[in-house]
Amino acid sequence: MAQAVVDVMNMERAQYGLARLRVNPKLSAAAVDRINDMFRQRYFDHVSPDGLEPWTWVERRGYRYREIGENLAVGYRSADAVVDGWMHSPGHRANVLGRGYDEVGVAIAPGSPRRGYGGPTVVALYGER
Repeated sequence: MAQAVVDVMNMERAQYGLARLRVNPKLSAAAVDRINDMFRQRYFDHVSPDGLEPWTWVERRGYRYREIGENLAVGYRSADAVVDGWMHSPGHRANVLGRGYDEVGVAIAPGSPRRGYGGPTVVALYGER
């Protein structure tokens, strides 16, 4: 499903004449680290309970960047639904359509890190080199 999320984001970007996002292995690994931290500490937020920001995981993987963005989703059952949800949220939409972003990493986990939410959980990390 991770590649499907990237494909749907790229379809949205194409409608606006934007370049395709390329999957970067370091961003993908950072997204996996990020989602694992969410499940380990049982949170769903852009800042971890210990105050770590999204770029922390990117830097730990050695990814050099000018700008980093993050989108999160939980409970959407398909790639189309995930991206549609993001496109209806101004901040998430800005990341999907970010002109400076040229790379992305996506991680998906079944379930939710917090009670009261259904899965799957999705993390997308966007990078501009």
